[in-house]
Amino acid sequence: QPSQDLLIDSYELSDSLGYCAPCFGDSIGSISINLLGGSLPYTIYLLDSQTPYTSSNITNLMGGSNYQFYGVDSQGCHSDTISVLCNSPNPISLSINQLNTPSCCNSCDASLSLSVLGGVQPFQYQLNNSVTQNEGGFDQLCGDSMYYATVTDNVGCSRADSIFINTITCLTIDTINFIDNQQPAIFTDSCGETGTAKIFVEASQGVGNYFISMGDISQSFETSAHVFDN
Repeated sequence: QPSQDLLIDSYELSDSLGYCAPCFGDSIGSISINLLGGSLPYTIYLLDSQTPYTSSNITNLMGGSNYQFYGVDSQGCHSDTISVLCNSPNPISLSINQLNTPSCCNSCDASLSLSVLGGVQPFQYQLNNSVTQNEGGFDQLCGDSMYYATVTDNVGCSRADSIFINTITCLTIDTINFIDNQQPAIFTDSCGETGTAKIFVEASQGVGNYFISMGDISQSFETSAHVFDN
């Protein structure tokens, strides 16, 4: 007959920089439980689970998760139950703080600024396997492109997300042959007489106002369509 009821005398969670598991969701935490009283040998159980632990050191605890443990001795007597939290930093989340699209179609002057919540500061940022940097700002990015951003915190936990940078619509120019609309615009008409042909130019898409010129760019017309007739 045991001289003392079975009880959990003490326990100790793993500690890495003050956390049971330094990365949220990683199963690298552990707990050491010390049972007292009852009759040896002891078995430890996780509440609502039938899996026995014959060692006082239990591993594979997940960061950010709660657990309840109790002990059973050789006589089948149960101890009290303890509730523990395998604490960890908040999960890392990555968001776009600011995104500037390219100034022109197919140009590579876009910029991106990332911000991070959770994890353990300071952070390291990386875009498309480039050299890591301490700040979340990136420039000289191309439009119509997919980028893969990775942030790593001070204990090695990381988060990756994909970011697509749109491009502005490309400027297009259309010309019409007034004599034969199945052919490109011409400089002389079908009579071959210089100075009698007409060229119609129309701009579309792009951004902002249009300036149309021919030859001498210093003489341009602020319009989306213009006819050159001399």
